[in-house]
Amino acid sequence: MSLQYNSQFFSFRRTTIPKDLMEDLENHLASSTLEFKDTRVVGANSPEEDMSAYLSDRRRCKGAVVENEDVMKFIFAQFNEVNPATDIWQFDLSFFENIQYLRYDSEEDHFDWHNDMMMSDDKVNLMTRKLSMTLMLSHKEDYTGGEFEFASVRAGQLNTKEISLDYGDILIFPSIMEHRVKPITSGVRNVLVAWAWGPLFK
Repeated sequence: MSLQYNSQFFSFRRTTIPKDLMEDLENHLASSTLEFKDTRVVGANSPEEDMSAYLSDRRRCKGAVVENEDVMKFIFAQFNEVNPATDIWQFDLSFFENIQYLRYDSEEDHFDWHNDMMMSDDKVNLMTRKLSMTLMLSHKEDYTGGEFEFASVRAGQLNTKEISLDYGDILIFPSIMEHRVKPITSGVRNVLVAWAWGPLFK
């Protein structure tokens, strides 16, 4: 038996949604009632010490929950297509969390280093986030700053990788991967984000 490095939790998949499908998606979003509110890091996903300081500067942008059924079907189909087609994933997925529309539209809006790993509070049927998704709704020329980056530690060294995203690009990755959105310096950065859940890894 030959061995190879296990990149199951350090790989991502990026593709571009065709223009006509993006136009349909944006039409559905435009017809939806979206209530944007200031976002913040969830306390359950933060260190217990110095909580107020941690929460105050980790994340700054606006967010709205997307409940349009056509949008949800489209996004969930992306998870269902990419997961089984990726040999090293094929995760056991059970359900999908509500989609969020995030808007970075003020100077210095950002989301600092974090991962998306969350666990349900159901002690009988524990679930965890397994896959995360970002779909870019803005064009590169719409904003400056706001770069998306992954981080990992290999042999004690911190490695970062910037992922260039343009209009229609969709990025799916294991929720355990550390990532961030660097501060916006001008313009508006709009994205959809979503998460796929499943039973605890065994």
